Amino acid sequence: MGFIEETGAAQYLRDARITTIYEGTTGIQAMDLVGRKIAREGGETAKQWLAELKKFEAELARSKHPDVQSFKNQFAPGAQAVADCVEFIVASSAKDPRPAFAGQCRSSS
Repeated sequence: MGFIEETGAAQYLRDARITTIYEGTTGIQAMDLVGRKIAREGGETAKQWLAELKKFEAELARSKHPDVQSFKNQFAPGAQAVADCVEFIVASSAKDPRPAFAGQCRSSS
């Protein structure tokens, strides 16, 4: 025990163990998001949230500050990618939800 603690190996063992727990819960949360929060309701909640993002993007566009514009230029494609994925999930889940659960959403950009 002393050798493991002194060399730091114990931290690697703890990190290796906790990673599997994180990955499992992340996977469960992802399935919940795709299956219950987007597909089941036709994406309405996600679409409302995306509408809020569009309003935020419009606010960013009104700023003349270069840092804000730089942020907007990075923010807008990310928000569009999420919108593309929501549309894909809604469109495909009625036929076959497996592609959405497999993470096969592709952004058009």
